Amino acid sequence: MVKIGVIPDLHLMSNNKDEVLEELEILKERFRSFQPDIIILLGDIIQDESYEEDKKHIIEAVSIMEEFESEVRFLGGNHDSVNLDLSELRTEFKNELWGMENIKGENLIFLDTSLPKGVPQGKVTEEQLEFLKKKLEEVDDAIMFLHHPIHYHDTQGTYWWHNRPEEAFCMNKKKVNEILSENPKVKAVFNGHVHYNKHVRYQGLDHLNLNAFNKEISNSHATASHAEITITEHKITTIVKERNKTVIGHIFPNKTQEKKLRQWESVDRELRRIK
Repeated sequence: MVKIGVIPDLHLMSNNKDEVLEELEILKERFRSFQPDIIILLGDIIQDESYEEDKKHIIEAVSIMEEFESEVRFLGGNHDSVNLDLSELRTEFKNELWGMENIKGENLIFLDTSLPKGVPQGKVTEEQLEFLKKKLEEVDDAIMFLHHPIHYHDTQGTYWWHNRPEEAFCMNKKKVNEILSENPKVKAVFNGHVHYNKHVRYQGLDHLNLNAFNKEISNSHATASHAEITITEHKITTIVKERNKTVIGHIFPNKTQEKKLRQWESVDRELRRIK
């Protein structure tokens, strides 16, 4: 069994920093009970203000996460790279922004969609695309984490993306999905950025958008939204909570995209035969 804690979009900023840090202290106790093997922060660790404030907030976020009793992995988001360059983020996060790690037999792939100067749209670099292609040739299966969605879904009526849907997604998601389709070994994808919980099955692959821990709206309060993922032999169970209240839960088969497609094709054939 592998347990993963996920914290999306902290947006640590001056006007409600104390509240966010307090919620992280409370979450530390909850995760002590959950006992994750790794905690992944899905980018937008800060809300961009200035170079000095951003760097201070990054350091504060890293400092409190080091108190958690699990390995911690930071990913970059578009707000993190507005005033800090990617090399500074790597240094302050104390980890590479992309790569792969094996946790008790589960391959976790991390992609970096942040761009210099905080371009709202994400993008996976060519180097990462080659890395992804190579790793999917080497492993039997994997679960993927990144900031921006690489799947399409309707953003009509959403707070941030109703009038600018192009900024909700990774701009070269087509290339990423081509690699995933060529070698369909990814079992599920988890992302932040869009600030709402939504499960989407896109091209045979389960994607889960996770709501922000803190919204970048001056008069809003932290949601303390986070996810607890438990991976067993047959299933991937995700419980999304706001503080200690369960908001939504999802159970995915612990199967690769390829195996899921085969299963659904088999069901479709059987339905056609019955009809």
